[in-house]
Amino acid sequence: YENLKPEHIVVLKINRPESSGPVKPSSERFVHASLYKADQNIKFIIHTHQKFASAVSGCFSSIPVENEELHSVLGEAVPVARYAPAGTKRIARHIVKCLTKPAGAIIMGGHGAVCFGTDAEEAFRQAEALEELCRNLIFAEVPALALAYRRYERKALQPLINFYASCREGDSCTVYDKNTDITICKMDIKSGNITEGLFDFQADLHRHIYDTYPDINFIEQSSLPAALFVSKKMNIDNCIPTFLDDFAQIAGENVF
Repeated sequence: YENLKPEHIVVLKINRPESSGPVKPSSERFVHASLYKADQNIKFIIHTHQKFASAVSGCFSSIPVENEELHSVLGEAVPVARYAPAGTKRIARHIVKCLTKPAGAIIMGGHGAVCFGTDAEEAFRQAEALEELCRNLIFAEVPALALAYRRYERKALQPLINFYASCREGDSCTVYDKNTDITICKMDIKSGNITEGLFDFQADLHRHIYDTYPDINFIEQSSLPAALFVSKKMNIDNCIPTFLDDFAQIAGENVF
C-alpha cells in the first residue's frame, strides 16, 4: 500500500459494487457494500488479517468479552461468521447475519476480521480491542506461547540458529544476514562450491531448497516467536494444515 495513489481508489455503488474501470476493486467489495447497506450508521469499514483474530477465526462461533474495558468497545461477545470462500457474495451474507448492535467487530471464519464504525477512529479502535481480546484468549490457552512472545518483546529471545535471507541469481544463490544485509556467502546451487564468503550450514540449507525447487527464487527464514514456538513443537515429518483462506491460497494446503 505504500505506492497507493488517489487514482488507484475505486468508487463503487453500494447496491451494485461492480467496476468497469481499469483498476480492479477489492475482492471483498461485497462485504463492504453489504455492511453499508445493512446499517446506515456504518460510515467506515476495515477488513483485516490481524494475526491473533485470524488465528482464532476457525475455533469459535462467538467469543465472550469478559474484560470490562474491552466490553465497553466490543460489547458482550464478538460473533464469528460462518466460513465461505473469499470474494464471494456468500461470505458477505454470513457476515451481515452476525451484525449486532452496538458491536463493531466480526470475525470471518477461517479468514480474518471486519471492523467498522461511524468513523476511522472507531473502526480502528474496534480492531485493536479485538486483537487484544484474541491475544489474551490464545495466551490463556497456551501459556508457553505467551512466554515466547514476552521474551521476544523484551528482545531476550536468542535464536539457536542464524536467520538468513537469500535469492537465486542464475545458477548461484546469495545468502545474507537479514538484519545487516551483509553477504554471508555466494555459492553454486548444483555443486555447492563457494564463490564468495565462507561455508555456513544454514546457507547450505538455502542452496538445497533452490536445488530441489527450481520455481523458488527467494527465501527468508522467520525468527518471529510463533514460528519458533511451533518449530520446536513439530516433528520434522509433521505438517500443519493451513486453515486461513488467503494464506492457503499463497502457501498451499499444508506447512511442512
